[in-house]
Amino acid sequence: MLVQYCLPNWLANALFSVFFSYHGSPELLIRVYRVVSPDDWAYSVFNKIECRDTNGVKAAILARPSSVHDMTVDHQSPLLYAILSRSDTEIIRVLLQAGANPFQESASGSTVAQQAVWSCIQARSGSTRAREIAEMMPMSTVFEEGGFTELHRFLMGLLPTRLPGALRNPLFQAQVNSETTRGLAPLHMAAQGGNVTKCQLLLAAGVDVDTVTKSGATPLVLACREGHQDTALLLLAAGVAAAGPSASRYTPQLRYHLGFRPLHSATFNGSTDLILNLLSHGADIHARARYGHTPLAVAAYCQNIPSLRTLIQCGADLDASDLDGDPPLHAAIGKAANGAAEILLNSGADYRLINVHGRGLLHEIATYGDGATMRLFTGKRLAGLPDPYSYRDRQGKTAIDRLRDRSDFADDLGAAFHVLLGSIAAARLSAEGGDDDDEIEEFYDALESQSTRLNSGANQ
Repeated sequence: MLVQYCLPNWLANALFSVFFSYHGSPELLIRVYRVVSPDDWAYSVFNKIECRDTNGVKAAILARPSSVHDMTVDHQSPLLYAILSRSDTEIIRVLLQAGANPFQESASGSTVAQQAVWSCIQARSGSTRAREIAEMMPMSTVFEEGGFTELHRFLMGLLPTRLPGALRNPLFQAQVNSETTRGLAPLHMAAQGGNVTKCQLLLAAGVDVDTVTKSGATPLVLACREGHQDTALLLLAAGVAAAGPSASRYTPQLRYHLGFRPLHSATFNGSTDLILNLLSHGADIHARARYGHTPLAVAAYCQNIPSLRTLIQCGADLDASDLDGDPPLHAAIGKAANGAAEILLNSGADYRLINVHGRGLLHEIATYGDGATMRLFTGKRLAGLPDPYSYRDRQGKTAIDRLRDRSDFADDLGAAFHVLLGSIAAARLSAEGGDDDDEIEEFYDALESQSTRLNSGANQ
């Protein structure tokens, strides 16, 4: 049993880790780790790692040897964990030689050694960097605890043999459908690495194409998530063949992390051919992930224009809202994905929708948009929106309040929003038949007054 507690920042920058086990005799291990706060970041080993300054890392460890056990304050991740994603073998070797613990856990509960194995599994075919890092770790313990067979290790590139020959070995033949403690089968690993040849050989050996991990992922889901189009198409065809002529159609609908299905993942990676193939085999274009996001919302959020256009052409619901009531248009604005926002608008997305927090288009633009976002919507002359000076969200804030609350607020942003409000009000007057010159001049005088108040309020 492991219990970790991070002290409040006002008290001390430290984390207590208490580990208790009972295997024959009880064992209690208590460790205290220094947690590096943002104020200390510039002077910490983490900063040297971020800058890939190997000599700086060595000097920092020499000055304070215990720093190899430091953890970040945000994710409570140890040094080794922080450098793992950068695949810097030289710095990892330095940290291990200085005494960094590969079994030190992050806040997520996984150890550095486990993450090194996972990185090796995820590595694309032909990659050697992840394998080099994995070989630095005490892999025998990880493999034993994780339930990895010899075939799993071979697929990670850790055994010197070739797959065709390996699959003639009775030992490997018996392991083609074996699973780790997390339900990871050999085909999952080959699919995640994007190795078409290994997938073909495993399928020929009789593996289950729809084997599912403990988190609900099939090999197809993993191939889609990593953007391995050729592998995904191979697995899709294998799934169709496995379904047999008696099945009306093969529908790849299993969910994965955060409820993402193969179509969500294919959308994220922008593979239009894969999207079309999944749809032709029954994938639900309106499928929702855990928080209600549709594939179209994913495409908008990531500004993946080919995926966005393909989904729209195939009939995706332009206004399907997530659990917060935000449609894909709001998702695009949330990332200042202006190209996606313009496509959605031009395709007929309803810009008047209000989410469950009472926030509409102007609130979203004021909160997340940049100057280009504001210029885009200015040119659309949108009518039918609530009055930006009186309409308030559930927290009692107007769109102007939201703009003023931004940490990056500047006069040019305020000016761009001012012009946007002018275009919306002009569209409203035009829709209402208000074309009198005196009325329009009176409106713009009021708008100028509001703009002055906006900028002066932000500078106080």
